[in-house]
Order: sequence, then C-alpha cells, then structure tokens
Amino acid sequence: TLARSDGLLWLGLAGLTIMWKSTAKENGQKNSFREWLVLIIPGGLLVLVGYLIVMGPWHYRNWILFKSFLTPGGGRLLWLQNYGETFIYPAEKLTLESFSQAGWELAIQNRIDAFHSNLNTAIFAQGGIFLLPFILLGIWQIRRALRTKIAITGWLITFMIMTVIFPFAGSRGSFHHAGAAIQPLWWAAAPIGLEAVLAWLRRRGWFADQNAPYLFQGMIVILAMVLTGYLVHFRVVATGWAKDDVIYSSVEKKFQESGISRMDVVIVRNPPGYYVRTSRSAILLPLGDESTILAVAKRYGAAYLVLEQGNSLEGLQDLYDDPDGQPAFTYLGEAEGAHLYRIEASP
Repeated sequence: TLARSDGLLWLGLAGLTIMWKSTAKENGQKNSFREWLVLIIPGGLLVLVGYLIVMGPWHYRNWILFKSFLTPGGGRLLWLQNYGETFIYPAEKLTLESFSQAGWELAIQNRIDAFHSNLNTAIFAQGGIFLLPFILLGIWQIRRALRTKIAITGWLITFMIMTVIFPFAGSRGSFHHAGAAIQPLWWAAAPIGLEAVLAWLRRRGWFADQNAPYLFQGMIVILAMVLTGYLVHFRVVATGWAKDDVIYSSVEKKFQESGISRMDVVIVRNPPGYYVRTSRSAILLPLGDESTILAVAKRYGAAYLVLEQGNSLEGLQDLYDDPDGQPAFTYLGEAEGAHLYRIEASP
C-alpha cells in the first residue's frame, strides 16, 4: 500500500481471508454464526491494527495536507477520457460532467480496449505464454486451498478494477504491476500443472521413465531463458527503449551554460529521469497550452521548460515550432532536438 494505490485491495483481501478461515472448524465442520463472529472480530481487529501501524502515519499526513486520508486526485481518474488527461492541470477539470459530455460510446470503447490489453497481459506477461496451460491446470489442482481462493479473488477484483474503473492506468501497466503480488503463486502452480499432465500421460503408457519430470522441467526453464533473451533484445536492445532520457545530460549542460542555478526547478516530460541524470529537481510537463505551463510554474516555483522533439504535447507544438513567438518564454537554445526556455512571467 505504501508503494501502490491498489495495495489497499489487500486490506480487504486480508479481511476476506479471516472470514473464509473462520467458517470451518479444524475437523472440517462449519462454525455456527456465533462462533464465526467470535473468531472474526478479534482477527479483523488485529488486521486493522497491523495495517494502521504501517499506514496510519501516512494517512494522517494526507489528512493534514489534503483533508483526505487518500491522495485527493485519485478519484478524478474515474473521469479520464484518454490517457493524456492523466497529466491534466488543474485536476479539477476532470469531472463527471466532462466525462458525460464525451459520451458513453467513448467510455465503453475505452473499457473494451482495456479489457483486450489486460487480457493480453494475463496471457503473455503473467501467464508467460507457454506456462499458461500449466498454470491453469495447476490452479485447478490446488483450487480448494485457501491461498488459491484468495489469489484468484484478488486477481479477478484487480482485473475488474483495472478494466472498468481505471482502464487507462490498467492498460498502461498498472494491471501488470499489480499482478506481481500474485505472480509467485502462478509460477508455483506451473510445475503442479506439468506434473498433472505427466501423470495423465503415464496412465496411458507414455513417459514412464522416472526422469521424465526433470526433462520437461529443464526444457521449460531453457525455453523461458530463450524467450526472455529474445524479448529483452527485441523490446530493449533493438528498439532503443528507455534511451530518450539520455538527452537530459546535454540539456542540463546547456542550462548550466546559460547560468541556471542549482536550485532552479525545470518542467520536463520525465521528471524522475531528469533527476536521475542531473540531480536537479523537476516537475511534470502538464497537459495544456502555454497558459497551463505558466500556471504550473507559478504554483510550483519552476523557472525553466524543456520541450522535446516528438514528445511535445499537442497544445505546446506551436511553442516548439516557433520558440521565439511567446514573450513569456525566452528561448535559450537547443540540445539534441530539445528546445530550452526560461519562463519569464506567470499569470
């Protein structure tokens, strides 16, 4: 929960675990309603206290700053019409009214697209492509285990939330990352599924050799290594993935030549990447036009702007194409296709 907003789901799953665990006695008989309450109340309180020991200070901090236990902008993600609006400023522009004006046809299509994207993630990333049949079969073999019930329930809830409620976050990686919490069980289920397949084959007189399981397990490991190597080469090495931020070193050098102070804040497309490259504080380039940049600069004390070639938002394309055309922005020059500006005024 400290790392991800969807971590709050696991508080609910912890409570659900206690409820399920409290329904049956050790001898397999069902507890009465009174016995169930006697078990669930102290267990639920312990879960809540444990959660608050870790998360209580953070929720208190949020309340002091925002008068809200959670970050106030999270609920506005419900009204996104496209992924770009994730970076809209101010966030108050995202409302139920703006969502409704876009029409339900767009909303439904966005969720259909998210469903396809998340399903692909389940098959290719979480299922590891060729491991998926073994995972499903293994899950079936251990379906009565409490941990399996919790994992499947958590996965289904996450899939629904990342498809219906937060389709843009889900399809852009949040569903993949949220699934990491359950991934160890899927991997543990794969060899169970493989053993079930081998047992089925042995009953038909195939692969009776006792070394057959080791052979197939070794083949799966080798196949996973080969596939991983191919994907890393295809997605990272060959395509130059994550090389965009390399230009930030040149951008920072150009800024320093212009006399920028180490305390000045920069508005840039990728603030974490800029900080890693330069150790300079940076804030996110918002969705909007020049007036939006000026408003953000005034509120957060930013003094400089970086517009990257091919990565400039649509509302700022005119400023990139005509860098000297806006009196509120002083053009400082170019660094590897990125245009650099000093912000002179704010509204």
